[in-house]
Amino acid sequence: MTQKFQSPEDIEKSAYHDKALTKPIFKKREATALFNMLSPMQGGAEDVGAYDALIRRMIYFVRGWTPQFVLNVTDSTAPYVFILKTMESNPS
Repeated sequence: MTQKFQSPEDIEKSAYHDKALTKPIFKKREATALFNMLSPMQGGAEDVGAYDALIRRMIYFVRGWTPQFVLNVTDSTAPYVFILKTMESNPS
């Protein structure tokens, strides 16, 4: 599902803790921070949504704190773990 948010209020209204839609997951401050984080990313490809952009940003953040020896192992094994993605990028 791809969803583009036009304002922090859209984020607040997009997810609730309950079925009655009375308890939003995001408070105004959180929604504003999330909107500001996602806004530059929403101009991407059609199939990349706001949640995908947020997850990508979190991955880059975690990679920044990960020790280099761990990154070396994960980077070298990734082509074998994600074999379909590797085959798509190298169709030979």
